Amino acid sequence: MDITGWLDWFLRSSDRTLDGTEEVLGNVMHRTCYWDAVAGETFSERQRAVINRLLDSFEGN
Repeated sequence: MDITGWLDWFLRSSDRTLDGTEEVLGNVMHRTCYWDAVAGETFSERQRAVINRLLDSFEGN
């Protein structure tokens, strides 16, 4: 029984999953570091929402 094709598929899928996880965790760490750096500042809810949107790589008009 040859499972080479399945192993190839499985390992490629695992690699893509780990790449996606690394990107998500990088974004979370970036956001956390920013909020830790400005912990003493006061922001309104609207300001927090805009900053969080910008930290999520917002691209828009």
